[in-house]
Amino acid sequence: MKDRKGFTLAELLIVVAIIGVLAAISIPIFSTQLEKARDATSVANLRSAYAEAQAEYLNPDLSMRSGKGLVIRSNGEITMSVNFESATSSTISSIAVYSVDIESKKRNNWSGLGENLPFYSTLQPDPGSHGDIGKAGKLKYVVFTYDKDGNITETRLI
Repeated sequence: MKDRKGFTLAELLIVVAIIGVLAAISIPIFSTQLEKARDATSVANLRSAYAEAQAEYLNPDLSMRSGKGLVIRSNGEITMSVNFESATSSTISSIAVYSVDIESKKRNNWSGLGENLPFYSTLQPDPGSHGDIGKAGKLKYVVFTYDKDGNITETRLI
């Protein structure tokens, strides 16, 4: 017989089986890490919305105020609305921050990262979410409700 070079069928099947086992082990690990990354992004976006609301609470642009509220626009889009207790009051009752992107696919507390949010204790679920706090997809807005002392009494994801 001639001197043949190459792999036998058995050797190729063993290599394919090893690759299959490695893929079966790595896919769940990868998807778990991907979900944690989405959760971290969601929490970062909520922190950003909180920072915007607090900055507006501490220094509202009252010159733009009309009626009971204040609407803040950027490039023609509404980015925030501020509501006051009454048409003549300067006490802010709530601030809504629009277009907050929550990327989590599962409804949860963002892999435990949400518990580190400064307003987590006041976080209320959306009425249509069946009690879950996490919600996939782009939210319309996050509403921060304040008391007369400036403390956040409720945060609602809508």
